[in-house]
Amino acid sequence: MQMGKNKKFEMERNIIERCFGNLEVNALNAFAHSCAKLIVKESSEKIASGDFEMPSNSDMEEMIDKALEWDFDEDKAAAEIKRNYPAWSEAQVYDEVDKLVDIYEDERSSHLESIIKATVLECQNMVKELQKKSEA
Repeated sequence: MQMGKNKKFEMERNIIERCFGNLEVNALNAFAHSCAKLIVKESSEKIASGDFEMPSNSDMEEMIDKALEWDFDEDKAAAEIKRNYPAWSEAQVYDEVDKLVDIYEDERSSHLESIIKATVLECQNMVKELQKKSEA
């Protein structure tokens, strides 16, 4: 049974968007700012002594993953696909779930990369400001 491309695309987007909530650019930037504030706060002594080093990308990724609690629930995705396409076989449903997992992982990776870059930039700006204040 062939489904309309628009209906399928809309279903896929709805499932993926639920995984990430409402992570728009402004929300990502605000989250990056919060992460940077936390990093700077926890590293204030090192910043003051000039020994501050930016956390590794993997450390930041771990912090972001814990804070956002992203997940892809394959069972929920399968249930939604079955609701939209009741005539589909189990194999068709789980082929679509596999496709959605790949889309989810690509988008998750993209969001993480964006947040990490923004966090690094925010940290650098905050550290510079703190150093200027300590020199004054």
